[in-house]
Amino acid sequence: MELLDFLSNPLNYPEKSRSLKIVQTHISFIFILDEYVYKIKKPVNFGFLDFTSLEKRKYFCFKEIEVNKKLAKNIYIGVFPISKINDGYEFSDKNPVEYAVKMKKLPEELIFSNLIKKGVKQQDLIRISLKIASFHNEAEVNDEILSMGEIEKIKVNTDENFEQTEKYKGITISPRDHEFIKKNVNKFYEKYGKIFKERIENRKIKDCHGDLRMEHICVLRDDIVIFDAIEFNERFRYHDILNDFAFLMMEMDYEGYKKEKEIIEREWFKICEKEIKEEVIKLYYFYLSYRSFVRGKVTSFLLQDPYINYEEKEKIKNRAKKFFELSKEYIEKLINF
Repeated sequence: MELLDFLSNPLNYPEKSRSLKIVQTHISFIFILDEYVYKIKKPVNFGFLDFTSLEKRKYFCFKEIEVNKKLAKNIYIGVFPISKINDGYEFSDKNPVEYAVKMKKLPEELIFSNLIKKGVKQQDLIRISLKIASFHNEAEVNDEILSMGEIEKIKVNTDENFEQTEKYKGITISPRDHEFIKKNVNKFYEKYGKIFKERIENRKIKDCHGDLRMEHICVLRDDIVIFDAIEFNERFRYHDILNDFAFLMMEMDYEGYKKEKEIIEREWFKICEKEIKEEVIKLYYFYLSYRSFVRGKVTSFLLQDPYINYEEKEKIKNRAKKFFELSKEYIEKLINF
């Protein structure tokens, strides 16, 4: 029996679940049971993360729980070893061959990406915005974190994006758009270097979430739970709070929730950016484009995933194209602002 076969049977879990739903990303398999969720990391290496060894996957499972205690402290339960026993597997530490992060299952209908489809109350949009703004205002900041706001450090990320998407030119992004975005991102660094220095001086570079998306927010009656923060690379968490916030706003643009986006946007800026200068808006468009490009990139990565079939990959290709097109639109708005 293969490990994925074992994990695909709801009766093999300690809870003896009646149902099981499997979701996969470019880096994880997620197994959703009746009351709990288990997640294992794929043995992949994308340069910005490396899960290829069992020890690394174990380390990052524990790291995932550590970084997510800030915004989802009661959701993450622990790390559970999975052992190979003869021809089968079991949840034990007898002979670990894999590690799984265990979480409480949140109500799917209250996950923001699902809730918004049916119509979300304005007061809940404001609650989401206040939760994020409060987190960003209180997030850790120190000299090491502030240094990640330097242009040279940020450029490492954008250069990596352009390098890692070279092979997708003509597949999910046109060569012309790739060059257009790359050229204007680098022009922005040259023309607006002062903005990045001011953001450091104003201590806006903090230990953030890193993956602030609609599907990582749960709107409970008594709390807003935000989970799945990035654990595998600190340079994707240590960044400008505007960059962190831009991820969620970009995704809401992508899905067409512009009115809802404007409400969250307005409330967040009131708290986190009291004085909104022209340069801050330009930087905001810069980060919106960056976030959309990142989503286009990681969505494109799925085209190399052997676990995904051809039909699904065609859908993935179209999603990636749309992200790259949106990235270009933001750059055009930045140029014309």
